[in-house]
Amino acid sequence: MTQTRATQIIQTISAWNASLPPEVRQQKYAKMAVSPFAFYRGTNHLYWQAFAGEARLARFGGVSTWLQGDLHAENFGAFTNDEGRVVYSVNDFDEAFFGDYQYDVWRMAISLGLGENVREKEQARVVATFAENYLETLGLWRAHEKLETEFSKKNTRGKLKKFLKEVEKENSRAKLLEKWTIPGGGRFDLTNDELDPVPDPRRDEILAALPGYLLTLSGAGNTFSVDHLHVKDLAVRLNAGTGSFGTPRYYLLVEGKSGLPQDDVILDVKRQTKPSAYAFLPAAERGLYDRLFVHDAHRAVIAYRAMTHNTDDYLGWMRLSDGSYLVRERTFVKEAFPLDALKDEEDFREMAGQWGGILASVHAQAARLPGARREVAFAQRVVDTVGKNRKAFVRLVEELGGYAWQVRTDWAAFERFIR
Repeated sequence: MTQTRATQIIQTISAWNASLPPEVRQQKYAKMAVSPFAFYRGTNHLYWQAFAGEARLARFGGVSTWLQGDLHAENFGAFTNDEGRVVYSVNDFDEAFFGDYQYDVWRMAISLGLGENVREKEQARVVATFAENYLETLGLWRAHEKLETEFSKKNTRGKLKKFLKEVEKENSRAKLLEKWTIPGGGRFDLTNDELDPVPDPRRDEILAALPGYLLTLSGAGNTFSVDHLHVKDLAVRLNAGTGSFGTPRYYLLVEGKSGLPQDDVILDVKRQTKPSAYAFLPAAERGLYDRLFVHDAHRAVIAYRAMTHNTDDYLGWMRLSDGSYLVRERTFVKEAFPLDALKDEEDFREMAGQWGGILASVHAQAARLPGARREVAFAQRVVDTVGKNRKAFVRLVEELGGYAWQVRTDWAAFERFIR
């Protein structure tokens, strides 16, 4: 890396995180410095700075859908849906926005190039498997095949299937409450170093915002009332995430349906800001974005509902004095697949193929295209755009995956700066 590039990267990261308190910024930087992958997680803005409006999008572009917006291997994960089943899919929508499907494909491809247990010469084959399965799944949607929109231990394979069986067996609501609340329930355990008490003015403000939050719920959530949402306790959530580290966040302990502590619900209340992509989009696209969404929690909720199946009944938003907050249930399963379980190229390719298929189905169901089946409409447009150039599409994704080398180089400069 030239000195100019290294200096530029440090200056960009410093400017992006300038609003964080010094101690929080230092903690975030320490998390980012652990590995190239952690650095990639914490610098989504560098990806968008490099690729927003990139000329190569035109080769297979022109088709938009809801994007996860910060896609990497750990923004897929296991969680429980509104019917209590353990499922696996994209699971973080803070950075979501509507745009060209290739942005998610490319960012995930770069993530695959950062795998610790796959050699550089093997990375292209892993990325190719991901891209091929993305296209193959869309081809099945286009052919009107009946495909899964929900992924679980029943329709996954290999190490992912084993992982989902294990997290289902090892996690429960009781264990979740045991981790975060005091014995007997009803109060958060403030001896947990990831929790702090909520200052009284903020506590009052959150409680006053609950009726407005109820109006944002949909589906079964429409049946909730203020009485049902009796809040037993509140806490500040600390030290969560990497890219969003330092973002204001709260946990609310809410009375469950039975009134007994065993089924208490924890609501995760997290402030939303503009997605990283926003700063790098053309002015016309930013203007459209501003007209479409009341605020950023509104955007995140719409994306969440579009990109998930059997969506959380508690999903909604509230307005507080310092911005808009996404509200959702903290499910008792919330696990990322352990990447260190992938020991060789074969493991990575099997997992990469499943990531590609899942992403294709998520993109298809999240599209807003006219027609009786939007999934088919999206798939048809992408497959027809790629046409007979499938190999060229895969080669392009491989080429973009090679940007992992630049991420590693930038991380090395950042790590030296921190050290």
